[in-house]
Amino acid sequence: IAFAGKTFMGLAKLLLGTTDYDEIVALADKGNRGNVDTQVFEVLKGDPKSPYGMYPPELPIFAFGKPADYDKALETYSKEDLAASLVALCANNVIASTMQAAGTLKMKKVYIGGNLFRGEVFRREVELLFQMWSGYMFFELHYMKTGHTGAIGAMTTEPGTELDCLMQPQ
Repeated sequence: IAFAGKTFMGLAKLLLGTTDYDEIVALADKGNRGNVDTQVFEVLKGDPKSPYGMYPPELPIFAFGKPADYDKALETYSKEDLAASLVALCANNVIASTMQAAGTLKMKKVYIGGNLFRGEVFRREVELLFQMWSGYMFFELHYMKTGHTGAIGAMTTEPGTELDCLMQPQ
């Protein structure tokens, strides 16, 4: 995945002035993506026949779209809203990459690990995406408590066994 933890932290530093994960997820949990991301209803204003019309009007469709459309300084956006958009952008990237890999490899179970997903706000965003794309998801999704996760393919188990590092459902 080209967009992962280090990229997330770098963007957080530039946008929010911090690389403290707990602070970032606390900000994101209070934020409103709709204040930073372009939503479907905004796209439909300019193009009522847009294929995006099949999605809910309030759905944030383009991460950080509003700064591209409006001449507003970064300081006019709240840190909470920027953090929420950043979390969603990262979660979207992970899910898109995961969907592609799982579909290509015909995987039945997918395990997501790493520090990014220890925050409930990340897992909640992934679950929303998973629900939205449920017609294209043909695998079970699980989270692992692993800390830094690199080449997950190197972690193997025998068929029929479960990993003992799985996060417990909440």
